[in-house]
Amino acid sequence: MDYSLTTRLAAEFFGTAIMIILGNGSVATVDLERTKGSNSVGSSFQLVMASLL
Repeated sequence: MDYSLTTRLAAEFFGTAIMIILGNGSVATVDLERTKGSNSVGSSFQLVMASLL
């Protein structure tokens, strides 16, 4: 399959945006100690999912 340059750039942009949003959420959850997700398995799951996308 041969996609146009615009389609490839849009896919790269949205993929990177998803990784940044999930990554920032997992780091914030771990760093903020008074949150419900501090030191939880869910934050690790978020980081793995961001990496796999």
